[in-house]
Amino acid sequence: MTNWLISPILALSMLAGCSDKSSDTAPEEADADTDADTDADADVPLTFTIDGEHTGTVLSLQQLNFVEDAFEVGAVLASVPASHTPLIVAVPDPDPDDLTPIDAGNPSLVGAFYLPTLQRDDDSDGSGDGAVTAAGLVWPLFLSGSIPSELRTLGLVEGWNAIEMDLTGGSEIPTLHEITAIPLTVNLTLEASISIGGTYDAESPPAKALSLAMAPLDVFDGGIPDALIYDDALAASWVIDISGPPPAEHISDEDLGISAALEILLAYIDSNEDGELSDGDAPMYTACYAGNPVVAAYFEPPTDALYALSLALNGIVSGWQAYTIDESDTFLPLSSAEQLSLYIDETCSFE
Repeated sequence: MTNWLISPILALSMLAGCSDKSSDTAPEEADADTDADTDADADVPLTFTIDGEHTGTVLSLQQLNFVEDAFEVGAVLASVPASHTPLIVAVPDPDPDDLTPIDAGNPSLVGAFYLPTLQRDDDSDGSGDGAVTAAGLVWPLFLSGSIPSELRTLGLVEGWNAIEMDLTGGSEIPTLHEITAIPLTVNLTLEASISIGGTYDAESPPAKALSLAMAPLDVFDGGIPDALIYDDALAASWVIDISGPPPAEHISDEDLGISAALEILLAYIDSNEDGELSDGDAPMYTACYAGNPVVAAYFEPPTDALYALSLALNGIVSGWQAYTIDESDTFLPLSSAEQLSLYIDETCSFE
């Protein structure tokens, strides 16, 4: 998994002394929305351009804090039905007690980041209570106090801003967006099914002597569950179609810190001839793509903002997706075509 836990406040404070301007071209200002999306006394309009299906969702702005080495989410500043796009959300200034120092060398500068999300309104009561379908990566940022020239050069102003930061550490320079056109992509739509397949290319044993199982990643530690998602005879060409969530016993947060089922494709010899993967069978190979082993992962649909953010920042969809795992244990998603172009041979194993 990508290490995204870099404080946005720390990253912003590192800009002191930096004079490079953002290369972002501000999107055109959205058409004015005459509907009243929030309370009439809210004084600043933030306009979101939503990319993707948003019918039946609620857009919320929730404060995003960084405490020690982790994100935390705070109070909701505003929440409105995402009935159309562009969508204007009128927001008040945050409570002064919610503002935190941005730069230790400039204690007069304080601010607050806000995470925009879309969440299903399953009971149609106007509040998000279902799965989160979008966690925005462009965050409204409220600043108060003396703005140093270095930050003004980047386009930051006192009051509301919209900022996109590289939290992986690849760049110290954020991308600024106009608060009249804040992009919000529907990036967590549930992938309820998956098809994965490929070929068996090993010289020995022949494919007909092997079975192919989809089993949890900890299967080598004796973790064979009572019910496997797939377990059948292997063929020279093979395809596995999966629909729906895995059995509950396959889902754990031990490997990644978030709830997921991580499944490997295991070619094995059914040594005890009981017709299923069991203790005493002989694992032979696993499936690979481009030299790296493959896992089929199922991430539970997020229902809270923090889990949704962790998926979005790592480029992970909810539901099913196949990934390769490289030498640094980074998960790299495969396209639909790549998921059907796997191979099993002598070079492919989990060690």
